[in-house]
Amino acid sequence: MEEVSTWGGLEVETTSSGDAKRIAAALWSWAAGSSLGLLAFTADGTVVAYNEPFARMWNVGENPPTSIVPFLEQIATEFVDADRKAFLEGITLDGGAWSRRVTRRDGRPFEWWSTPTPAVDQSEPLRVWGVRDARTDADLASALRTAESRLEVLALYTDGIVFELDADGRYLSIWTNNPALLARPSEDIKGRTLVEVLGKPLGEQLTASVRKLLATGERETLEYVIDVPEGRRWFTADPVLRPASPGHPPTTAFLVRDVTEQKKMQARLLQAERLASMGTLAAGVGHEINNPLAYLMLNLESISALVHGAGDWSPQTQPRDLQTLREAVRMAKEGAESVRKIVQDLRMFSREENVSGAAVDLRAVLDFSIMMALRTPPPGLRVTTEYGDADPPTVMAPEGRLVQIFVNLLTNAAQAMPSNRRDGNEIRVAVRPGEDGTVVVEVKDNGVGMPAEVLGHVFDPFFTTKTPGVGSGLGLSICHHIVTSLNGEISVESREGVGTTFRVTLPTSLRPELPQKRVR
Repeated sequence: MEEVSTWGGLEVETTSSGDAKRIAAALWSWAAGSSLGLLAFTADGTVVAYNEPFARMWNVGENPPTSIVPFLEQIATEFVDADRKAFLEGITLDGGAWSRRVTRRDGRPFEWWSTPTPAVDQSEPLRVWGVRDARTDADLASALRTAESRLEVLALYTDGIVFELDADGRYLSIWTNNPALLARPSEDIKGRTLVEVLGKPLGEQLTASVRKLLATGERETLEYVIDVPEGRRWFTADPVLRPASPGHPPTTAFLVRDVTEQKKMQARLLQAERLASMGTLAAGVGHEINNPLAYLMLNLESISALVHGAGDWSPQTQPRDLQTLREAVRMAKEGAESVRKIVQDLRMFSREENVSGAAVDLRAVLDFSIMMALRTPPPGLRVTTEYGDADPPTVMAPEGRLVQIFVNLLTNAAQAMPSNRRDGNEIRVAVRPGEDGTVVVEVKDNGVGMPAEVLGHVFDPFFTTKTPGVGSGLGLSICHHIVTSLNGEISVESREGVGTTFRVTLPTSLRPELPQKRVR
């Protein structure tokens, strides 16, 4: 009686009483938990399975050849030249016993072998080959000592720290040329966990990164800020997997760099660009202030005249004159309040703020940004807003930085209008709900647009298509930096001769704050 059996990813026909089934299943089950690589194929040369260690050894992709000869030719590209031809010509595919040692291009030796395999099905016998890392324990120990010395040298000549941690996030080794960057002395750190040294939120985040790297190989570059003896410092942490060695499980090494000065420089650059943006808006703001200021001066003159003539008021005109004085004072206060609000808005735009910010009314930010950027618009420009029936949700961000983003996008949109077109110029500002607790703001213009070769560089620092003296090439780069620092996204679509759309996606105050990280 025959039955279909599945083992180790292989589906084969077996006899229920045959020893082959038990032998093959046991072999594959044992190999699944070891570092031994296994490759299985049928007598007609069809590759039916290979295990995870085999795929890692030879960088087998998702869709390898299904025929054994092309499959082996692909794998043999990893061998040194001297071994490639000898391997392909020396192996036998008939199920007989053989073994061959080859060296991979990175210098690591591997031993391949085949032994006579009991047929799982007499009409379709299965071939199973094995491959293992042929380095001796002494080779591996030497490689480990070399890797450790390289880590030590890296730490000594890099302004940062190298940590080695186990799967539980426990510090095993520490190398640094600047102990002042450590949260506490190294002797107090070794043997402790990340949570014990750095506290719960940050420690748990880094521990999760360690476990993810060990489980999947996926690396995350993390940014964080902590207090050390030198004060508050910004760091980036890049994890690297350290493979297992005889008697030692795999571990994770973190290369931690102090990026505090870089962060300060970015903050200064942000402030400089914000002040430069204010300079370009000075004329429009001056006009904005002149109107209420003239209104204020006119009423102050009326008040002055009424006060100087108060001695000549008659009992008959006194009530009317007092009412005129009260009205002039009220209108003067209105003018002064308008000036005060404009100055307050400018201070909000220029000052440094905490990056986390507070809940901000997005509609108010957009209205103010439109007023700031388009006070002296190009001829024939029409600005439309589409905020929807409901008020847009609040956004967790510094108000001044949001204004900087949208003033920059709106200014660019106005400057993108064709110089010879006097009618039909339009900028549309739209707000709509996004996915996963986000809100999307679109700034769309029908200007000259951008060609594809320009579109790929718009967020590059110092890249500009404007004439010299018009732009620094930093505006969109800084917009990108601000948006990503707020855990948002900014993208652009453009067609030459049709127009451009910038799309800014920001987390709302209803979405939990996300850690800053970059996945590689």
